[in-house]
Parts: sequence; structure tokens; C-alpha cells
Amino acid sequence: MTSVRVATFNIRHGEGTDGVIDLERVAAAITATGAELVALQEVDRSMERTGGVDQPGTLERLTGLPVVFRRIVKLQGGDYGIALAGRDLQSTSFLRLPRLGDEAPRALLSATWRGVRVFSTHLATERKVREEQTRFLAERAKGARRPALVIGDLNQERPALGPLLDAGFSPGPGEVPTFGKARRRQIDFVLAGPGLEVVRTWTIMSDASDHVPLAAEIDIP
Repeated sequence: MTSVRVATFNIRHGEGTDGVIDLERVAAAITATGAELVALQEVDRSMERTGGVDQPGTLERLTGLPVVFRRIVKLQGGDYGIALAGRDLQSTSFLRLPRLGDEAPRALLSATWRGVRVFSTHLATERKVREEQTRFLAERAKGARRPALVIGDLNQERPALGPLLDAGFSPGPGEVPTFGKARRRQIDFVLAGPGLEVVRTWTIMSDASDHVPLAAEIDIP
């Protein structure tokens, strides 16, 4: 087995707990994880609220990690979406997740990395929609032709991950709070499918967003 380090970080378009948008602070938190692959959520590109900045390009420059960005929705003159940062990403694909009513669009960005299929996402806040998306995600990841990881802001705590857990995906030992004013809730996860193992997880203390980065050490074949 080989040990690799991956991470997930909802950057909230770079807006920290102090209300200041600072991508250098975001990049420092990403770098501090030491991860070779990072899933990013709530990323802006050329949007008015973030000064028209190309956030994927800026984070690529600041971290040294190539960034694959995909737009979920056009907003404020630019694009809002999710990204994967890492070298040697192959066979990337982008798929929209099921949604109901006026719930914001959500999507799944996947890629093959180190022989592993990585599924990166940011699930809905509304419970019924999120439950449907979780089932969809579990089926998609379970059907991968190679060992799989599910990474991202799942907007729910561990007991609600039933479809993923039943499909053999494990978040590893213990709980690591990632969100909330007092950092009391874990809603960001790295889940390893059959054939992979989450050895340990930890967070990087940072005020760069309302979430903190979650890093994980994974054993892969």
C-alpha cells in the first residue's frame, strides 16, 4: 500500500470569518494541509462580489497545484463552481446532481488520480434534496471501475451518510469538526471506498472561510 494525503476545503469564495476576502490566506491553509489533491467548493471566477478575480487561476499560482474548475452556475457576470487541485488528474468529468424546486444547482466533479476514481462534490442544504443526492452519489461511486474516494462538503453529519456507508465508503476513525462558529460539526468528509483506507483525518486551523480544511491520509494500492 502507498500512503497519500488529500483534503477538502469549502473556501466560501475566499471570505474569511472576519468578512475579508483574502485568497492568500486560503492558499496558505491549502498548503498547510500538505495534500497532493484538494477538493474545493464555493469557488468564484470573474464574479462581481469578488472583484472579477479568477480565483481558480489565482489559487493555482499561489499553491503551485494545477486547478481544474467547473462552473455550476453563471452568477454576477462570472462563474460559480467547484474545483479539484492536483497534478496528473485524468479523465475528468462533470455531472449535475438531482435537484428539486428552487434548490441551488449542485454538481459532481470526478477524475482519476493515482489509479483512484475521485468524486468531488458539494451537496444541497435542503434535507430531501440532499438525501436524493447522497443516494445518487453512492450509486455513482459504488459503480466506479476502480477504487474510489468521495470528497467534499456533504452538508450533513456522519449519521446521515447511510447510503455511502452502506456502499462501503468509510470516513475513517473519529469525528473531526469542520464547520460552525465553534467548529462543533463535521459536514466535510473524505470517504474511502472498498480497497482503500482512511488512516487518519485532521483539520488545519484557519479563519480563511467559515469551514476549515479537512485533510486525510489514505492508503491506496
